Amino acid sequence: MSMWQLACSKTFIETDPGTGGQSGSIATATDTLCGIAAIRQVNGSTLYNEWVYTRNASQQTSRIQFRDLIAAATTFSQTFQYKGDTILLDTTSWMIREPKTGRIQQFFTRVAYAGALYDNIYYTYQYDSNGRLKQKQTYYNQTLTPDYITFYYYNGNNLINCQLFTGDQKQRLLQSKFSYDLTRQIKPWIYLFTDAFHEYPYLPILNFGVYPQNPVTEIQTFLYNVSDDSLKDQWTTRFNGYVFSSDNYTLQVTTSGQPQQGLGFLIGTQRFDYQCW
Repeated sequence: MSMWQLACSKTFIETDPGTGGQSGSIATATDTLCGIAAIRQVNGSTLYNEWVYTRNASQQTSRIQFRDLIAAATTFSQTFQYKGDTILLDTTSWMIREPKTGRIQQFFTRVAYAGALYDNIYYTYQYDSNGRLKQKQTYYNQTLTPDYITFYYYNGNNLINCQLFTGDQKQRLLQSKFSYDLTRQIKPWIYLFTDAFHEYPYLPILNFGVYPQNPVTEIQTFLYNVSDDSLKDQWTTRFNGYVFSSDNYTLQVTTSGQPQQGLGFLIGTQRFDYQCW
């Protein structure tokens, strides 16, 4: 199915990838807020899998589910309970929000491995005066100093550089560089924190600061050897085939190249559904 239709006036009209009709608006009024409700991996009319994000009557996240539509199975399901500034994810995982802004400030999770082994991982997030995530600190198993530190750098609201270091900041582990289409501004879409190996299911629906203001066109991520800072691996992901609503919400995008492992939901062609309030 073509994402573009040629009109008699010889101008291109953007079409909704789900309906084939001309793209309309997502928001019903200028003051309406909209957020992602689902991310679906597709190939033409075939749906492979989907992330589904459910909000309660207060527009708080109440459930995240990942469904394998080919196998007709739900392989990930996470519910949310709210107590003051705390979000309870399960008996071992929780988040703390900043009361006024709702930004995530802390995240504690337990990652289980084979043989009853596990790691307790604690993250703290720091934001600048413009609401941009500027630093993340990662602590493993109750350490008093961070095991890892990530720094984020911006041009306007666009993340342009992400650098992950060991806690002493002497050894670089990961660096990502981002390119954007600066000719088009978009409504809030997704975060591009390529170091979000454990947080990525939550990025589309929780508040981690400001969103990029332009559509991303390429992400290059470089992994480095700790011993000598030599290049260990590289992931390059290109974004194309964008489809936008008439009010500049992202409806579809296709990625090519290597997937960004810190952004596990951006693989192949993805469609985005929204909920407005």
